Amino acid sequence: MSSRLVSWPVRLIRLTLALFVACFILPGTALAQGAPDDFSFSIESRPTHEYDVDDVYLVTMDASGAVAIKAFELGGQFHEAASLTLDQEARDAIWAQIVESNFFERDSVYRNREIYGGDVATFSVLANGDRHTVQMENYPITSVDRIALILNRHLPPGYLIYYNALYYPETYAPVGED
Repeated sequence: MSSRLVSWPVRLIRLTLALFVACFILPGTALAQGAPDDFSFSIESRPTHEYDVDDVYLVTMDASGAVAIKAFELGGQFHEAASLTLDQEARDAIWAQIVESNFFERDSVYRNREIYGGDVATFSVLANGDRHTVQMENYPITSVDRIALILNRHLPPGYLIYYNALYYPETYAPVGED
């Protein structure tokens, strides 16, 4: 038998193992390591009409997991409405969803121009020294919306992140992604 025939199966096995590691082992390892040390984020949800101050919230989390929930009041100022601390498991779950959503590769603005009114959600994430912001106006992106849904599991009931595309994505189905 020639050395060419013997090495072909060996090359195929090596290639198969390399693909397996690249597709299954390495991504899982990155997620298993959890959120980066500098991971912080903010999510703001508000109606598109500035005069409508109901359900306007800004939720921020710093690298330690400290969360501040700020509510909007007439006069254009936010005031602190509640605070809490997310444990490492919650931060890692949010981080895993950010990674899964390819957040840092997304465009900065998604806008559905077919709808007048509605809501805006603005996500800003800092990780590994990079900051990226994604704003969605009446535009559902399921994988990004899941970030808010995961966060909402940990927020007090009266201060959940709310925007129409998060709770009623079927109304925007022709425009959304994922």
